[in-house]
Amino acid sequence: MKQGLCRLEKSVNFIDEFSAFSVIGDPGCDGLGAATMSIFARALAFPGLDFSIIAGDIVPFGSKQLYDNVREFIETLSVSPVYTLCGNHDTEFFNDYFGKRIYALVNNDILIIALDNSNRKFSPASLEFLRTVLAEHARENIMIFFHIPPKNSFSANSMDATSWKEFREIYLPYKHKIKYFVCGHVHSYFEGLVDDIPLIVTGGGGARLEFVSEKIDKEHEKNHLVLFYLDAEKCLKHKYKSLENLEYPKELQDEKLAAYLQKAFVNECVAHFKYRYYSEEARFRGLDGLSQLLKALSDSEYYHARNHSCVLNELKSLGCALEASIENESYEINTMYKDYMEYAVKNDHGLAKYTFWDALNAEKVHKKFLEDASAQYAQGKDIAVADYYTCSSCGFTFKAEEHPKRCPVCGAPQDKILKV
Repeated sequence: MKQGLCRLEKSVNFIDEFSAFSVIGDPGCDGLGAATMSIFARALAFPGLDFSIIAGDIVPFGSKQLYDNVREFIETLSVSPVYTLCGNHDTEFFNDYFGKRIYALVNNDILIIALDNSNRKFSPASLEFLRTVLAEHARENIMIFFHIPPKNSFSANSMDATSWKEFREIYLPYKHKIKYFVCGHVHSYFEGLVDDIPLIVTGGGGARLEFVSEKIDKEHEKNHLVLFYLDAEKCLKHKYKSLENLEYPKELQDEKLAAYLQKAFVNECVAHFKYRYYSEEARFRGLDGLSQLLKALSDSEYYHARNHSCVLNELKSLGCALEASIENESYEINTMYKDYMEYAVKNDHGLAKYTFWDALNAEKVHKKFLEDASAQYAQGKDIAVADYYTCSSCGFTFKAEEHPKRCPVCGAPQDKILKV
């Protein structure tokens, strides 16, 4: 099979035997920024796949530039053939870039049917194709893909009930062979049953996750793909696969590129800090217009740094981040600031001693806060909501029921202690 994006010209496409394939849901509807695309990259590069199917919402809206961008991205990164499903964000130009919206993939073991319900209804062409392809190519394993899910107990964001009734009349005679209905659209992951047929809704391939129901397993509230495979008896099975701590290492194998990314990340972090600092300075001087501009630039540089960090594979799951942060705080307390302080004192660098001392005291508090938070998170719990304050003079962090009157480290007055 062809590697990369498969632009289908035929309605019925015969494919090779396979071991496994993946379904990637909704990678692009929240924008094609690098943070989003880094999740999509991990999905496209997932090992051991014979092909992938994107379950719709590949672009945020119908712009040829966005279609060009995502087509090039898929062609560059995918390690196996990629088929596409039309989502409600993809309607304009979909056929030009991806080919048929209504099609089937078939071999001796499986029939995969892709239908278009991107406007919440199945078109007459979809229903007629379904009737024909089931009659002519039914297999022991049948999967039916469509972007917007039917009525379910998890999310009200579903397709038209009347259209589903028409669809149901066609598939019911083949119910015993239909192993899955697969949808995207809802940025979550859940499983259900429709006429005793498993329904899988997967929208975790890059878009911002939605927390749609308390009934959803907390372990599934992550970016993910769904792996499908045939067992020893040629029966179709599936597995949920988290993308949370998976890395996309290919580009970092280029040492020069990795150095460029690291330098760009550091420069953006510095720029973020400087623009924020000068925004505060402008506001103090009554220059509200300039302050607002500098704040906007500071925010922009933050997102640039975040995107570079995503490409560098430096952002991990929240649990891993808490553990790593505790280790970093311990290093700063026991080694870094300890050594820096000793050097500053030994060489009579009083000003440097001040800034190291202020930071050291704050890091001790940070470590305690993070340890408490990590312990709760490990049990699947949140910490209690509290009022936090930061001293804008030395950076000390408080948790207090009342606004502190003085900073215990630098002595700053109450108006210098800011509520978070």
